[in-house]
Amino acid sequence: MVTEDMLNDFLPLALYFNDSEPDPASWSFSTNLNYEQTFLSFYSKQEKFKDRYVRRFAPSQREDALIQVEDFFENELKNNYKELVKFSDQLSKYLEKGNKITIGLQGFLILDPTSYKNTALVERRMSSLKNHFSTHLGGKLLTYMNQGLLNFKVLNSIVIAPLKTNEIYSPEASKLRKVEIKIFFDE
Repeated sequence: MVTEDMLNDFLPLALYFNDSEPDPASWSFSTNLNYEQTFLSFYSKQEKFKDRYVRRFAPSQREDALIQVEDFFENELKNNYKELVKFSDQLSKYLEKGNKITIGLQGFLILDPTSYKNTALVERRMSSLKNHFSTHLGGKLLTYMNQGLLNFKVLNSIVIAPLKTNEIYSPEASKLRKVEIKIFFDE
């Protein structure tokens, strides 16, 4: 039996996105992509990130820079995706018992939070997570969404000051492009 405490053990869960993803050319507030698709696309760019990031460093510092990029891709991006899958599996078991839950999605904005393009980007990121839940386990969670047992709440975005170097390939910048999942148990 899955308990509220077991679900809370996963949270807050930060899910990361590549720069301007998903759908970088779009001004839309939604996407047809699910988070797995955005994750796989981002994860496949690990070598590109290593190559571009280490260029900023003297040869003696490049090994440490490579390790930082690998650490982000393996221990944060990939591990958090795996945690999302485990959380979603446990969530399904929790909802099977007729429990009701609200998932809070909190985006993080860099630069100008009043910019329409930035607002649309954060909304697309949250949309990809909603799409994850509606397609996970062959759409099993969609049934709970349609029954009103699984709901979503968009939380106020957190505005983050831009980095001094605005280097999109740095692990520091990559850690800022995220949406966090939180949960609220409904009576």
